[in-house]
Order: sequence, then structure tokens, then C-alpha cells
Amino acid sequence: MGNSEYLDATIARCPVVLLIDTSCYMPKKIMSLLFSGTKSFSMHLKDEEAFGAKVEPAIITFGGEVQMVQDFICSDSLSMPAFEAAGTPCLGASLGLGLKLIENRTKFYERHDIEYDKPWLFMISSGKTNEAEYLQDAVLKAQEADIAGSLSYHIVGVPGAEMGLLRDIASPFNPPMQMKEFCFDNLFRWLTSSIQRVRDVKTGAGYLPSHLSASLKL
Repeated sequence: MGNSEYLDATIARCPVVLLIDTSCYMPKKIMSLLFSGTKSFSMHLKDEEAFGAKVEPAIITFGGEVQMVQDFICSDSLSMPAFEAAGTPCLGASLGLGLKLIENRTKFYERHDIEYDKPWLFMISSGKTNEAEYLQDAVLKAQEADIAGSLSYHIVGVPGAEMGLLRDIASPFNPPMQMKEFCFDNLFRWLTSSIQRVRDVKTGAGYLPSHLSASLKL
């Protein structure tokens, strides 16, 4: 993204990194639903009036390899290739890359005197991984950042996910949620509403609108 957009430093920013499991443990039949739901995120952001900050999403997929399929960009310009289920999930590497992207982005804002809200790191996962040591290091960094209040770190397990692992790697402030159905559109509506709510009340707590709760187990 060019620096010309940042000439108006009066517009606050909210960086959001989506970590999306595209491994072989994700049913291939739901990849198109997941892709459509992710793209709908930008539409839900547009629907929010008086948001107060320009949300900038970045998207990382982790299947056989970790890929940044979308760098930080204005939500109304979101574009990415279709998802394909393949390989084993690299949870630790994806978390590490997500944290690094957020660190670099917030430093960019600071260099340009741009106000920004607390960054979000939001994972959609099958709860499976082939990593051990690297996963522990990345999880510790994410948990510590969430506890310190410098990051809003959330995990959602798809139907059939191994929730035991996801509970271990989640922030103690934000236990993982599990989807009852593959309703990704509702999930991203929840995420949009949560970002809006946190912006409004200036807290790090997630917010679940009652009309969306049917798609998630808490």
C-alpha cells in the first residue's frame, strides 16, 4: 500500500490479521464457503456506519505452507486467490508471521503519526498441527500480548475441531469458540460487530451479538 493514503493522519486505523486453516483437515467442500465468508468480511465492514477507524485486514493461510495471501489493505479493496485444502497445518509458523505483520504495521503507523486501535489476531482452525517447539514460542508471544492489552487474540474452531489444542493455545482472556455449522458469513458478522463494540467501549473484551450466537458454541 502506498504511503499517499497516510497523508491524512486524522483517520485512525485498526489492523486485523486473519489466520485461516487451509490444511487437509479442513473439508474440501467447505473451502468455497470459507473463501466467500472471508471476502464478505469487507462487505460487513462497509455496512458498519460511523465505524470510527479504517479497518485494514491482512490474510494468512496455513496448510502445507504458510502464505500471506493478502497484505494489509483497506477493507474495501480486499482481494485474494481461492482457498484450496492441502497439507498439514503449520499453526506456529502462521502465528509467528501474524505477530510479525502486526508488529511491522504498528511501527509503520507510529512512524507516520497515525493513531491506531488495538490490533486483532483472529484464527480459524481445525485444531490440528504438526509443530511443537515453534508453536509454543509463538503461542506464548500471542498470549502475553493479549494479557498485556496490546493485542486482541481470538481463536475459532470449525465443526469437528480438536478444541483441546485450541484451548491450550488461546488467550486465558479469550477462550476458543467452536462453530456449530459452517456459517462463515455469520462468523465474520460477529468479528465485525466485535471490532465495532471494542472500538465503542475501548475494552479488549469480545462482544457476541445475540442474533449471531446460534452459529457458535461458547
